[in-house]
Amino acid sequence: MLLITKNYLSYLKDKWKCEKIFFYPGIQHGNDARGELFTKLTELGAVVRPKYFFTYKNEDKIATTNCPKCNTEITQRIEMGYSWKCNCDVELGVIQMAQ
Repeated sequence: MLLITKNYLSYLKDKWKCEKIFFYPGIQHGNDARGELFTKLTELGAVVRPKYFFTYKNEDKIATTNCPKCNTEITQRIEMGYSWKCNCDVELGVIQMAQ
């Protein structure tokens, strides 16, 4: 992963003459391995602005059907799990407005 990113940084600097390259990655609390990757990216010249993930529960769905034999109504709750979000887009927009 770091080699791909290193090549990508070189491409952006050489081909597109980018002066600053920003990364807005998401990270979980306590993820030391990903934190080390961010440190290496910073050493390669990128501006890394990690954001912590927030998790929230998606609303469960209710499915209703009737039994084909006895026509009894059957209702079942379907758990829709969790979503992860880190609001990197919000920070990027605010920075653009400030410049």
